[in-house]
Amino acid sequence: MNVVNDVLGFGPDLTLLLQGLQAGAPWLAAVMVVAASGWAAGWMWWRRRAALALRGRTAVDLVPTAGFDPSVEAVERHAAHLARVPAAAGWVPRRAGAVRVRALCVDQELVYRLEGPAQAAAVLRLATYAHVDVVDTHVVRARTGNRIRFEGAPPNPRPGLEFPGGERDETAEQDEKGTP
Repeated sequence: MNVVNDVLGFGPDLTLLLQGLQAGAPWLAAVMVVAASGWAAGWMWWRRRAALALRGRTAVDLVPTAGFDPSVEAVERHAAHLARVPAAAGWVPRRAGAVRVRALCVDQELVYRLEGPAQAAAVLRLATYAHVDVVDTHVVRARTGNRIRFEGAPPNPRPGLEFPGGERDETAEQDEKGTP
């Protein structure tokens, strides 16, 4: 140790430093355990917050009327409007603040369903397109929806898949069983 001290020029300072680290090692370990448990508790809290936010999402349906023909500017304005939804939701986890856009066929008409955080429901309900009716989902869900079928396409690989509104995908189960 003296050779290292003489070569590096630390002298007795290195010995004092090592003795201090040895004396403080139990405290350093305790601080690391407290920091790790604090990080784990914060991570679990954030995950629970995301799960609660995902459970309380809201949905709005956009039903185009006969005169619906948006311009490129209207589409860009609508995209910018959707990009502002996470900011309007406030301090939510990123995965819970995302907006989901679904294209559905309800009573032989195209419906766009916007799903987002409940805190941003007012922003989702703002009509950004002309000639589009904004409808709450409970009104549209009461109507029966027809499935979009593609000839020659394989059936849904996940039988029993749940759809919004609690409907079950019975046709995929029938296709897999081979029954009409």
